[in-house]
Amino acid sequence: MHDKDCPEVPDIHIELVLPEYEFVLPEFKPKFSLLGIFRPKKKQTQEYGRIIEFGLRIVNNSEEPIRLNLYGGLRPEILDDRGQAIKNLFFCRRENKLFLENFPLLLPQGEHTTPIMVVLRYLMKEGCNFSVMRNDGCTHSYMLSYPATYKIRLLYKSTVDESVEEEVYDRENAIWKRIDKILKGSLSTPYVDFCLSQHQESVQPNSKR
Repeated sequence: MHDKDCPEVPDIHIELVLPEYEFVLPEFKPKFSLLGIFRPKKKQTQEYGRIIEFGLRIVNNSEEPIRLNLYGGLRPEILDDRGQAIKNLFFCRRENKLFLENFPLLLPQGEHTTPIMVVLRYLMKEGCNFSVMRNDGCTHSYMLSYPATYKIRLLYKSTVDESVEEEVYDRENAIWKRIDKILKGSLSTPYVDFCLSQHQESVQPNSKR
């Protein structure tokens, strides 16, 4: 049931685009310090996880230009193989500035794709941290096991009235601007399936002598 103050928007379509269905993590090779604590270094990121770029495709089927609020307006939802929503940890390191790139302009009958960064990191054997990095500096972090299949979607919600102006910083031109026509309402992408698995070293059969 949707918030009456944030109705669904029929003429705007959003879609989550994944670069692949199966995300394979490197072989788990734990290393321990003298205290017995696993401490991967920053330069070992590729060994202990991977960075993936999802895409959020936005289509404006209306006859009016509109902006989306990607600064706090998006949140992910992940379901396990039983259809149960997985809880996430949320933390934020926002800057006080609002940046123009977080309010993409959609022309009538136009579309826009913005990148969504996802970081996979090992926490234990058969378990990893799945972090969805929002464009506003906030992160939704999930504990996921593997091998396993999940569903993910993105939800959009903005209660800011379209007539309200926001002052944002245009980093490309190094100037401040005032913008309006920020989409008020709620949207959701369709669920997309993805699979987590671990790299398996191929074992060569013993040759007969």
